This record gives sequence, structure tokens and C-alpha cells, in this order.
Amino acid sequence: MDWQGFRFRHPRLFASIVVLKRFRTKVARLLVAYCVIEGLLCDEIPFSFWKPNAWVITGILLILVGCAFRLAAHGSIKKKESLSTTGVYSLCRHPLYLGSMMLTFGFCCLLDDTENFIIAAVYFAVFYTVTIIWEEVRVAERYGEEHRDYCRTTPLLLPTGQFRSGVFRWRGALGVDGLSLIGTTVFSLSAVEAMAELMHRH
Repeated sequence: MDWQGFRFRHPRLFASIVVLKRFRTKVARLLVAYCVIEGLLCDEIPFSFWKPNAWVITGILLILVGCAFRLAAHGSIKKKESLSTTGVYSLCRHPLYLGSMMLTFGFCCLLDDTENFIIAAVYFAVFYTVTIIWEEVRVAERYGEEHRDYCRTTPLLLPTGQFRSGVFRWRGALGVDGLSLIGTTVFSLSAVEAMAELMHRH
């Protein structure tokens, strides 16, 4: 796909993409709230960390790898300075979104509710698709031929590209976004365990 000039070749489609992208975070928060409330009202019991099974192990691994991808991306990215093509950005072009997907499906494993997997899959299919298209267009317009070469050598989302080492900044990884990620993840894990204990008592 040649992303340069996409917004001019498909103006109505790009306008729709921009509108949908604006609602991405709000929709995500509403869906998370719905999943939590629905789980509590329907007495759905999450898995407890203290009683590990295949779902718990898979969930924890996905959450850890998802966090690692996002932290590694924060430490490698150089927003508005240059095109990031090393570190996790050499494995795929959107490691931040890949990390978010892993994190989400990891928590779906822990919550033990098939409906959550379906909701997450539909959300990513709609909102991450439009967000990735928007970002590809924006980056292509900024970096031109460099971005075109990057697309030829690096997959969009699957981390199957050839790893290339580069500068990694711990300050970037553990900046506001990184610390917020760690704090939110720890809080969410604690909330899932609290839900598991509360439901088991009932």
C-alpha cells in the first residue's frame, strides 16, 4: 500500500477515519466499564493468581510481553525527530498497538469471559485499523521515501521483522507514559485478584 497521497485519493474515507480515531479512547473506556460491571452483575468469577492454570499463565505472559513491547517502544521512539526503525520498531511498525492488544487479551484470559474476547477483537478490528491507517498516512507524508523503504522491510503489526539494535532511552521508557502503563497494569491486576476473591466468597 502506498500511503503517500492517501488522504487526497480517498478524502471521504480519510475524513471518516479521522472521526472514528477521535472516539477510540472514549469507546475503550466505555467498553472496559461495561465488561467490569457486566462481570460483577453476572457473578462471573475471574481466575485467581493463587490458583494458576493454563489461562492464568497465558494471561500473565501476554500482559508481561505486552508491557515489555510498549516500554521498549517508548524507549526507542523519537517523536517528530526521526522515523523510528530500530529496536522493537524493526520487528513491526506499530509495537505500541501490538503491546496494547497483548495486554488486553491477557486480561481477557484472566477474566474468564468469552464475551470480553469478542468485544476486544471487534474493538481492535475497527478502531485500531483506522488508527493505524491514519498513522501510516501521517508518517508517510512526513518521511516520504524513507517510510516507503521501511514498509518494504518491516511488517505492519506481526513482530516478524529482522531485529536491528539502536539507541534505547530508559528515560523515555520510564517517562510519564511508561510509569502510567506500569501503574495502570499493577492496579488492574490487583483489581482482578480482588474480584476473584470477592466472587469466591459469595
